[in-house]
Amino acid sequence: RPPGLFSLHSVLLHETLQKGGEINVCIPCMKKRNLEEKDMIAGVRFIAGPDLIAILNDCDKALQL
Repeated sequence: RPPGLFSLHSVLLHETLQKGGEINVCIPCMKKRNLEEKDMIAGVRFIAGPDLIAILNDCDKALQL
């Protein structure tokens, strides 16, 4: 991994939120990785399976990581 890669991701996430973008965090995925809401950056939205299906049905573009 190049040095500072996490820093770059953090900047991109914050810029996305500042520009009105939406960042959704899958609750079951987060729990599987032993992460908690307090570990996430401010402004993300926590979702579960049905929420994800609704988002994907309503959007014309999506980026999933």
